[in-house]
Formats: sequence, structure tokens, C-alpha cells
Amino acid sequence: AIRAARRPLVLAGRGAVAARDEILRLADRLGAPVGTTLKAKELFRDEPHDVGIIGGLAEPAGRAAAEQADLVVAFGAGLNSYTTRRGSLLTGRPVIAVDVRPEGLPAEVAVPVAGDAAAVAGELLAAVDEFEIPAGRFRENLADELARAGRAPRPRTASGTVDIETALLKLDSVLPAPRTVVSDGGRFMMESLRHIRVHHPAQFVWAGNFGSIGTGMGAAIGAAVGRPDHPVVLVSGDGGFMHGGAAEFATAVREGLDLIVIICNDGGYGAEHVQFVERGLDPAMSLFAWPDLARVAEAMGGDAITVRHLDDLEVAAKAIDRRTRPLVIDLRVDVDHITGMQH
Repeated sequence: AIRAARRPLVLAGRGAVAARDEILRLADRLGAPVGTTLKAKELFRDEPHDVGIIGGLAEPAGRAAAEQADLVVAFGAGLNSYTTRRGSLLTGRPVIAVDVRPEGLPAEVAVPVAGDAAAVAGELLAAVDEFEIPAGRFRENLADELARAGRAPRPRTASGTVDIETALLKLDSVLPAPRTVVSDGGRFMMESLRHIRVHHPAQFVWAGNFGSIGTGMGAAIGAAVGRPDHPVVLVSGDGGFMHGGAAEFATAVREGLDLIVIICNDGGYGAEHVQFVERGLDPAMSLFAWPDLARVAEAMGGDAITVRHLDDLEVAAKAIDRRTRPLVIDLRVDVDHITGMQH
């Protein structure tokens, strides 16, 4: 399968985090771009041919790599419907999937391999050298293609709101490092999971395994207690924060935790809003007149900043730098200009 491939993609999941170096050596030898599942995000941070998360959360580089690849070599990845975009990654090309328990892999996997990720990557590298398989140029060609395409212009948002990508990129640059990042669930995560970064997958906590919004604050409090040497950044939607985050923010204050909460506040339930719009229905039912979340946080003993304009991000940056207690950043974003959720 490797000998026949001209456009191989190497994919790593959380089960392959310890095999990072061996996987990179194999990818370099094959001329393959590298990507990860959500739970292994940032494993290849700063590598020149990292295409990021593969699947429904992919950015243009990850989408192009997955669509054009004629072989996928996966290590320690469950290959669920989100990573494979409802199985599309598993069709039209062979998939080699390495896992210590390959019996749990999808039936469509052409070549399941039982083994340790680092050991198998090393054996594959030796075999590629032994059989003198030439390196391809897929990753270079992909990079050239993406450079020519450029980035799409960002939309103009409604008055009193900020562009979510621009705001999150700015916050990512001023948030403390190292940090633990916890993500609640919601439509906002299509942007936040791409732009609020960590330096290692072990610093990322995904709180959405139940398929429910509102679980992020509990996970963030646990992360702050479990690793008190790291500040914790919780990224939540306004709906998820109202589900349980608002009440438990008082716990973070009472315990004196180093917690920064970024609320991507579009004024309602964004995942439902986009579905009403796509079906030509009135989305008003999905919108809510929430209380002022910054004032709620202050009433509970924390600090808070509301961001309605890009200039407010400078105020938020100063608040992050000077924080002495849990901080809420109420990021007002346009409900009509957030990337829709995908599978």
C-alpha cells in the first residue's frame, strides 16, 4: 500500500502521543503531511507540514490533505465518524491503522495492524528504506496549493460584535503559556478548537464526550485543582455557561483557582440557530436575552471584561496579565458569522 501511494497522509491520535518522533521520521521519509485527531491536537505543533486536526474540525489544509490523500497511515486513532467525516476518509483509498487494540477500529480499515505506535512506525521506516521506496512530494505540493489559494476574507459582523476568529487569535497570543485548555461543546468550537492552542495534547481537555454542552466548567475546575501550576483556560458558549458554568464559577472563586473563562457569546444556542436558518425557518426561538454574564461573574466574586469591539481586546489582555482571581471574558460574537458544525 505504501509503495503504491503517491499522496500519503500520516494521522496520529491520542494513543500515539508518545510516538511523536518516530511518526515524524516516517512522515518525513514518505514526504507525507501530518495531522491529528481532536484529542491529539497540537502534537505536531510548529512542524512545517502539520495540517492540524483531520475531520469535521479541519481547517483548509486538513480538508485538502484528507480529500487528496491516496493512502492514510493512522497511529493510535479510533477513526470515529468525526475524524473520518462520516466514513469518507475510509473510502476510496486504503487505510493502514495501527493500534494496540485494532479490533475496535472501523470495519472499513483495509490494513489493521496490532502494535505499539512507536515500534510499528520504526518497522515501517526500516521497510521503506529496505525496499527503496522513493519519497513523494505530496506535502510540498499541498503547501504550494494552499499558499496560492490564500485565506478567505473575514465577514463584517453586526454592530457590537467582533469577528470570532480575529478575537480568538488575539486572545491566544496573550493568554498565559504554558496553560491547560478545556473546551465545552457548542457551535463556537468550530473556531475555538482551531485558534486557542496548547503546546502539547496533554494540556488539552475535551469535556464534550457526553455529547452535551455545559460540562466544561466542571472539567475546568478539576483541571485547575489537578494541575495547580498551570492556569486553566475554559472556552465555552453562552448556552453552555448558562447550563452549569455560571453556578460553578462561584466554586472557582471560592477555591481561588487560576481560571480564565472565554465565553463565545452569540446570544443563544448557535447549533440550533444554524439549523433553523438552513431549513428556512425563523431562528428566533434559538435566541435568548441572557443576563449580562460579566456582571454575573462579578457578582459571584470574580473579574470580568465584555468584548464588543476589537479595541476591547487590549483591555482583556491587560485583565489577563493582572488577574488575581477567576476571570470571565464575555466575547460578543455574531450569530450569523460562526462556522457551522460538521461531521
